[in-house]
Parts: sequence; structure tokens; C-alpha cells
Amino acid sequence: MQTINKIFLIFLFLFIAINAHAQKWLWAHSDGYNDIPPEYGSYVLTGNNDDIYLLNYESYTFPSSAGFQVGWKRFIKQWTRGGQLISSFQLYDGSSATIKGLSKNNRGNFFLYGSVIGNGFSFDNVQVPGSSGGYIAKFNSDNRCEWVKTGRANDVKSVAFDDKNNMYVTGAVTNSITSIDTFKLQNMGNSSLMYIAKLDSNANCLWVKQSFGGRNEFSQVLKSGEYLYARGYIVDSCTVFDNNAYCHNGSFLMQLDTSGKVRWYNTLKKISGTGGYAGIGADKSSNCYAAGNFNGIVSLGSDTLYRKIGTLVSFLAKYKPDGIIAWHRDITSDSAVTITHIHTNDAGYTYITGRFAGTTIFGKDTVTAKPVFNLSRTLECNMFIARYDANGNCLGVKTVYNAVATHITTDDSGNAIVTGSIRPGTTYFDAIQRTSNGGDDYFVAKLSAITGGNSSIKTPVVDNKLMIYANPNRGNFTIDVPKSIVTNTTAHLQIYNTAGSLIKDETVDISGTKINVDLGTVLKGLYTVSLSGNTFKTFTGKVMVE
Repeated sequence: MQTINKIFLIFLFLFIAINAHAQKWLWAHSDGYNDIPPEYGSYVLTGNNDDIYLLNYESYTFPSSAGFQVGWKRFIKQWTRGGQLISSFQLYDGSSATIKGLSKNNRGNFFLYGSVIGNGFSFDNVQVPGSSGGYIAKFNSDNRCEWVKTGRANDVKSVAFDDKNNMYVTGAVTNSITSIDTFKLQNMGNSSLMYIAKLDSNANCLWVKQSFGGRNEFSQVLKSGEYLYARGYIVDSCTVFDNNAYCHNGSFLMQLDTSGKVRWYNTLKKISGTGGYAGIGADKSSNCYAAGNFNGIVSLGSDTLYRKIGTLVSFLAKYKPDGIIAWHRDITSDSAVTITHIHTNDAGYTYITGRFAGTTIFGKDTVTAKPVFNLSRTLECNMFIARYDANGNCLGVKTVYNAVATHITTDDSGNAIVTGSIRPGTTYFDAIQRTSNGGDDYFVAKLSAITGGNSSIKTPVVDNKLMIYANPNRGNFTIDVPKSIVTNTTAHLQIYNTAGSLIKDETVDISGTKINVDLGTVLKGLYTVSLSGNTFKTFTGKVMVE
């Protein structure tokens, strides 16, 4: 009896320990009553006291002489860390301006930025003239607009802040002549050119640098220590920036000093297919973390990344301040996976979020998407959030069906806050139900920190699936013998490579409960494992060899 009690206590403690580390959804919010056009959360960030700010788009219909028309309302909504709504205010109607992003400084102010493309409008009580190019709008902690600076070239695509609340801004030069204050910018061609500028805390320009020639763009800028990181792309042409010529077709990652001088420049070289960076993050030690997607073969530093299987795969890489790649991690799928956003905290812990279909491997964790009627729709209905530490170890992954994420951030405790869209019907964030009664609806949700305590090197048996571990591995792994054939003494083991060729075909001893497999020297990739006993039932699984 004492032995039974001891065993019970051991399992109880294990259960408590596992659940203490298990990530779970803390809360989730959405509207639930939208019109037919899709609504979505666009950007999310944390402010003072870990309050959460969301920029979202909501649709509505209105009558006109031509019948019912569709309009958009843009809102900033604020929640407490516990998920209680504090405020919701509408920015403006219509399409007079674009909003490219939401950012914050260290004084508790948040900023909107983009371009004014139509008639004038107002942020709060601040009037904005029409067709005035790029703008930056400052809001205080009471969600009131203090000022709007326009004429920031032709648009503003990204904003980052230093410790003194100076701004580093990227955007586009599309007109033949434009300016930021007294700094002139020009474009003698027909394509868009990129610029980066330093502005003071009131958005007055201190310096600006632009590219010349070709078609190119800075998509994102970050400030870390004494350095700036900017990602972007060049399209089928050469361009000159900071007196250096760059000639390639595809994505790039650039490090600059705080005067705008380029320190190093790395390309994501496309050998076949397409590929590009999806986002970057930085820690307090000035390491840069870059996530991307590709569907063929790309060169990342001195390494070549291959799409071994599936149609679209992803990666996460860490760049040291000198531009050397410390590590990179492949995220593979037998169907498709794509990263949409990334967020890194000061300690180098990185969340990635995106979409997936089929069976996808994140480090030692394997997840399987719920299939819909085709690949495109399956991708649009299966969301993931994964977290990696500064050494590239995957700490775990969380999935949600019937949702897609667009943006992610974290609070001071490492909890993840994500926004995007939920599809029509009911979406479950664990036990939390959110229902969209029309078209797509926006959502914002908070997930407790993924710490790695709940991660397992085993993939559970589902129906006729094999439990295989470690996974991924270097060609050596273990298979747990399924209970339905464990009474047999032997079983038939077959292993196929990504081309479908049979590379191992043998009878194995299953008198124990495990099978140890050594593939020897094989190519990296995703392999299919098949095991059958004399019951004629076949069990299958996937194993990744790195």
C-alpha cells in the first residue's frame, strides 16, 4: 500500500510540475459581429505597467447613391495586463492615409506612422493636410494626439527609438524631389528608393541618407546599443547607398552606426526559387535575430539552406554584432510553413509566429495542422507561436486552429501577446472560445510564457503514428513499439528518403519495448518510417535528420 501511495505521489508531483510550466492562453478578445469584409489586428505592443495597445481595422457598410458601400474604421484599443479593456478610440474613417505601424518610446508615448494619400483628416483634434507625404503622429499616455509631423519624405515605413527618444526612420522616395525639413531627397527614375533618417524626439530631421538607382526598400529598422539594423530588398538592379554599390536581387540585412554609416551588409542569396527575410529582432548585446521563408535553395552566410520537402519552409538565424552567423535553425514541414512576425527581448529570447500546414518540426517539437479543403486554406487556418532561447534551442510551440497571426510582442514576464484574424465560426484558445458571426474578425490574445518546461522530445502516438525520438537527430533515434504489436517478437521496419527511395528494409527485434535505429551516413532531410507486425497493421512516422 505504501508503494502504491509513493507511486501516486510521484505521478502527482510530475503532473503539478508539468502543468506549472505548461503554456496556456490567459485571455483572448474579439468583436464577434463584423460585416462581410475581413477585419484584423495589425500591430500590438506593450506600454507602461504592461498595458497592451492594439491597432485594428474594423469594417462597416453604409448606404450611398450607388447602394451599400464598405468602409473601414481604424481603432487603437488598450487593455490591462489582465485583459480588461481600458479604452477604445477611433482614429479616422476612409482611406485618406495609410498606417504602416505602431511604435513606442521609453516615456510611455506611442506613435503611428505611414503616408497621407488623399484628403485631409484628423488624429484626435490635430488636423492633417491632404496629400502631405510621410507622417508621424505622437500620442500621450492618455491616448490623446499631441502632434502630427507631415512631409517626412513620401512615406514612413518603420520607426525605432534610442534611449534619448531620438527616432530612426525608414521610408520611400517616390517623387522626383521630396524632403524632410531642409534635407532634400530625389528620385530620377520610375521606381521607389529607400532612405533612413535620424529625427529628434519631436520628429525634426538631424540627418538623412538615401539610395540612388534601381528599385529598393528598407522594410524595418531596429536600434540596439550603438548599432542600427535594417532589413529590406533590392529588385533586379544595382543601387548605391552610403557610397557603396549593391547589386543583387532579393533580401538584405544591414548594420549601420548611429550616423548612418554601413558597417556590414549580408544578403539572403537566392540560388533557386524565392525567399526573403520576414522580420528581425535584437537583444541588449546587439545581436540580431532574423527570420525568413523560402521555397527553393538560399545561401545564408557560408551555409546553404535547402527546401528538403514541402512547398515552403522557414528559418531563424542569429547574427553577432560583427555580422558572423552564430547559428541558424531550420523550421521544416512536409507541406508548408511561413513566419509572419518575430519579436526578441533584451535577453535574446525570440518568439516567432505564422502559419503552417501538414506536419511541421520546431526543434524537438512536432505539430500537425488540421487540414482544410486545400493547401492555401489550410495555411490560412492554422496558426503557430514558437519560442527560442538565445542559443537557438526551441522552448516549445503552441498552435491554434481557425486563426492567423499578423503581429506578436512580449511583456516583461515573457508572456506573448499576439494579434491577427479569426475565421468564421468558433476558434478555441485552449478553453477560451471566440466566435465570428460574419467574415473574418480581429483578435488579440495573451499566452503565458513558453519556458521549455513542457517540451518533450517525444511525439505522441495518434491513431497509427509512431513515437520517434530524439527528433530531429543525426541519424540515430529510438522508436517506441506500439502496444498493439508489442506481443510479437519481430516486426518489419522500412525507411524512405525524401525522394521516396527505400533506404532501410529489415526485420527488427521488438521483444523489448523500444527499437534503436542507426541510419549511418545519410543526407540531411525528412525521412518516413514504417513499422508493421504480423497483425498487418502499419504504423508510420516522420524523422528529421540534421
